[in-house]
Amino acid sequence: MRVEVASLEGSPVWFRIIGPWDTPRERETKVKTGLQLALSFFVTLLVVAILGFGAYIAYRNVKLGRADLARAQRLAAALFVLNITAWLLMSEHYANPGLELSHFINGLVSSLFPSALLWTFYIALEPYVRRIWLHGLMGWTRLFSGIIAIRSWAVIFWPGRRRALSWLWRLLFATSLHA
Repeated sequence: MRVEVASLEGSPVWFRIIGPWDTPRERETKVKTGLQLALSFFVTLLVVAILGFGAYIAYRNVKLGRADLARAQRLAAALFVLNITAWLLMSEHYANPGLELSHFINGLVSSLFPSALLWTFYIALEPYVRRIWLHGLMGWTRLFSGIIAIRSWAVIFWPGRRRALSWLWRLLFATSLHA
């Protein structure tokens, strides 16, 4: 039986009990079979091909003037703001500025990459979807153009404002009041 302990400034911060039933981490190497290697190579190749084809179609649509750049930018910006907000609220933060900066850069990249992919594929697919499914895009276009009035959204969300605000208040500050 072995106990591993880590400390920070004299206080224990981590414990691990290792018994005879635990396998050492050095021996936990998983050997992939030939089929697994071929399948992972094929999936990687397929993903790269799809990304490359989407980027080519997006470039072509921009070059031909078919792209709706303003709505693509709004959509990508909305996704980025949602992702970075979720990262800020849900991730661990550190007192060490260097570690926090490294963690922030990782969060920034993990928020930027999906936004860039969404922008690329929106630019690539939107002209074709517009031709095939015009009525489905009309509401989408109105939403991103700002034609849907704020008043209509206020009518939907206004009656429950007090309940929503009290729920949000309890969610944010309940733990700090009882701690």
